[in-house]
Amino acid sequence: MFEKIREVVEQHYQQDKESLEQCYPGLNKTIYLREALSFIGSKADEHQIIDSLSEYKLKQFFELSADGVPFEYISGMGHFYGRDFIVGPGVLIPRQETEIIIEEVLLAKSRFTSTMKVLDLCTGSGCLGLTVACELREIVSDLYLTDICEEALRYAAKNCAKFEFQLSPMTKIKLVKSNLLDSVDDKFDLIVSNPPYIKRKEHHSRVHGQVTRFEPDMALFVDDDEYDKFFDRLFRGVSEVLRDGGLFIMEGHEDEIKPLANKWKASFPKDEVKVIQDLSSRDRFIRVIKEGKNG
Repeated sequence: MFEKIREVVEQHYQQDKESLEQCYPGLNKTIYLREALSFIGSKADEHQIIDSLSEYKLKQFFELSADGVPFEYISGMGHFYGRDFIVGPGVLIPRQETEIIIEEVLLAKSRFTSTMKVLDLCTGSGCLGLTVACELREIVSDLYLTDICEEALRYAAKNCAKFEFQLSPMTKIKLVKSNLLDSVDDKFDLIVSNPPYIKRKEHHSRVHGQVTRFEPDMALFVDDDEYDKFFDRLFRGVSEVLRDGGLFIMEGHEDEIKPLANKWKASFPKDEVKVIQDLSSRDRFIRVIKEGKNG
C-alpha cells in the first residue's frame, strides 16, 4: 500500500512528539503537517501519494525540524501583518506582537496631513518599514531602511523587490548601512524600530533556546554594561532626526521599557511619551510624539 504525505508526517510527529514540542512551543500535528506541506511546495497535498521528490523534501524537513530549526528559516518565510517576508538566519523572525507598532502607526494616520518620510531603524528583514509603506502607500514619500548588518540589508532588499507592486510607485526607498543613526542625514516624520534590547546576562535565561541558537545575536542582545549607553545614543539620534510633531515607536524588553520611557522623558521633557502593552498585557513599546507641530 502506498503511503500518503499526511500519514508519513503524522507518524513522524507521533514518534518525535516530545522533543518536537520542546523545540516548538504550541506545536501540534496539524501545524506540523502544514509546515511540512509548505516546505515541500505550494502544489503539495496532504492526500498525495509519496513520490521520490516529496520523499526527499520530507527527509530534509524531518532533519531540520529534529534539530529545532525555526519553521520560518526552514521555509524561508516569516508572516507579518498579512504578508510573508523573506527571512533567514541573518535576520530576526517577525513576531505577531511587533504588529502592534503597525496598529499604532495606523491609529496615528490622521496626524500626517501630507506625505511623510519614514525610517525603519535596525530594519532586519524590512518588515516594519515595508508594512507601513504598503499600508499607507501614497502617504509615504520616502522610506529609509537602515541596519548595521549587510546581510540584513540583503534580506530587506529582497523584500523591497517582493512587495514592489504593493507600494506606491511614488515611494522612494533607500537602504543604508548604519550603526544606529551614524549614516543617516535626513529628517523624518515617523521612525519605527525593533532594536536589540535583551540584556546579554540578566535576561538571557528567559530567552527560548531556539532563539539563541538560530537567530542573529547582534539583533537580539546588548551587553549589560553597555545597555544604558546604547539607548542614550539611540534616543539622542532619533530625537535629532525626528521632525517636530513626528512619531517614534520602539519595541523593547518588558523589564526595561518603563525605565527607557523615563530615560526619554528625562532627556526630552516636553515630548509626549507613552508605554504600550503587548498582546499578553506586558509593557512592550514606547510611543513618542516630539514637541511641536508636524511639518
